[in-house]
Amino acid sequence: MKYAKAIILLVFFLVSLCTLAQIGHSEFLSFDFELPQKTHSDSLEFHVNRIAQKNEVHSQFIGRSGINSSSYESFESLRDHLTTDELFGLLQHDSLPVRVYAFLAITSNDSSLKKVAWSEFKGKKQKAMYLNGCIGSYLSAKKIIKHF
Repeated sequence: MKYAKAIILLVFFLVSLCTLAQIGHSEFLSFDFELPQKTHSDSLEFHVNRIAQKNEVHSQFIGRSGINSSSYESFESLRDHLTTDELFGLLQHDSLPVRVYAFLAITSNDSSLKKVAWSEFKGKKQKAMYLNGCIGSYLSAKKIIKHF
């Protein structure tokens, strides 16, 4: 008896839709639309902004439950989808976490570029929050990178 009203309403709704379709209102049932497609540059901007706004560098697993953070997921996406030239461009970003993640992505793809990529950090004295598991502290880029 509990479900009888729900079943009756569902049947009534389906019959009504079929009736509308038969009397010339078939455009009512048409679902002809497209979701906007994200371009490569939209995706890049989204991930860079996510990292910059958070303004933290995270290890792969954070918190007591050991989850991936949104910042780390953005890093993985940038690492997996950007070219080396695009990653080198991110080394010029104002946000230290963006630069650190770009450096890590460059060196994980090609370790021979470590010295060249590191030269982009010279003269820039910034610290950022580094979160490793449950422990966080403000560290320089050099100290953060040593943890990876």
